[in-house]
Amino acid sequence: MKHSHTIEGIMFQPATQSAISAKTILVVEDEVLIRLLVCDYLRTAGFAVVEAGNADEAMTHLNAANNIAVIFSDVRMPGSMDGVEFMSRVSTDRPDIKLILTSAHLSPSELPRDMGDAVHLIPKPYRLAEVALAIHTHLHNHFTASNASSSPE
Repeated sequence: MKHSHTIEGIMFQPATQSAISAKTILVVEDEVLIRLLVCDYLRTAGFAVVEAGNADEAMTHLNAANNIAVIFSDVRMPGSMDGVEFMSRVSTDRPDIKLILTSAHLSPSELPRDMGDAVHLIPKPYRLAEVALAIHTHLHNHFTASNASSSPE
């Protein structure tokens, strides 16, 4: 029996096992403690999660799996590319994947124009519930350009 649960006032329905295997979230964050916190929170909210410490590791996951539905990535990280370049590549190579970037140093107007409305930017600091809600919204195709650059209250 499936039970819905509420986290910070947002109700989530646990995904069925087939939905989980079909819709995995890739979290790309070089700060280990932040990555663990975000991933644990998303798992508690019912999402299947794969973790990567940088864009190169994330590309390895993308090349090995076809069930990544959403990527949540930091902008600044070590490796051969930053989060913006990584998301730009993904938006070109895998337009089916929903993209969410986070940064304390980047505004929506600073995103490359070719990315258009393909990327949702969540400014840091963010609430974990805001991340979960953005992912949930992407997965259920209720995301629109009008809320692409919404900032936290």
